[in-house]
Amino acid sequence: MAYGAITGKDVMMKLLISDGDSTKASRESIFNPALTVVGIYSGTHKTHGHQSCVLYVDEYTPDYSDSTVKLEEAKYRTLDTEIFAEQNKVRADPTSYVDTLKAMLPRFKEKVYKIDGRLAITTSEGKVAVEEAIKYLESATGGKKLRRLDKIDPDAWKAAPIMGTKALTLVDQLTTACKDHVADTGPSGVIGHIGADKSTFEDRIARYGKVKTTSSENLAYGAITATDIIVKLIVADGDSDRATRLNIFNPELTEVGIFSGTHEKNGH
Repeated sequence: MAYGAITGKDVMMKLLISDGDSTKASRESIFNPALTVVGIYSGTHKTHGHQSCVLYVDEYTPDYSDSTVKLEEAKYRTLDTEIFAEQNKVRADPTSYVDTLKAMLPRFKEKVYKIDGRLAITTSEGKVAVEEAIKYLESATGGKKLRRLDKIDPDAWKAAPIMGTKALTLVDQLTTACKDHVADTGPSGVIGHIGADKSTFEDRIARYGKVKTTSSENLAYGAITATDIIVKLIVADGDSDRATRLNIFNPELTEVGIFSGTHEKNGH
């Protein structure tokens, strides 16, 4: 258990130092090679403000007999963590997704994309959108050239993404705003940024805090892996503005919330 710390690094520091514990039990739990399975959950605490609970075991067989919803919830929270990591990966190095996109090209027949031997989807643009996304990622720039471009055109990143764009910070309040939209639109199958409750993403963000200057929202339907979700957002098939791609690479956007769940029409 760690109390008061509000960043992952600070939590780890508390557990490693184990101040006041002569046995240094929390430190030993971290480095015990026999402990290979972990569960983590953080939340508020009346006295300390924040708390983090970490459970370690050697082997574990989950019991899902009481509710399959718990299994789905666990899967989705893992997916959210993976989406967060993949976004920061591609912001740091846009070219890291080039090979993934190139591997998609042979699967196209005109506008039909063949996922496997049985499943195929019809796209709006076909492989043209993927090829355009590859070109964008491969144009990534940085260093002195980037600084010169910034002075001339602050929107230069829209044409060529920035190598080493600052990593996004995950914010609980923004995640809650995302959760509101998923809970609101999932059961009814509503699609888009306007909720079944008629809220906009700006409305949902404002419920839990205040935006300094810029905000946006990305939505992905149907994809069930973090890589597939990021691919959808980068390719932005059918969107001439490629808005979801630009949201990922926008250097002015530095904080993020993520929440995934079921959707009546699209599954996820």
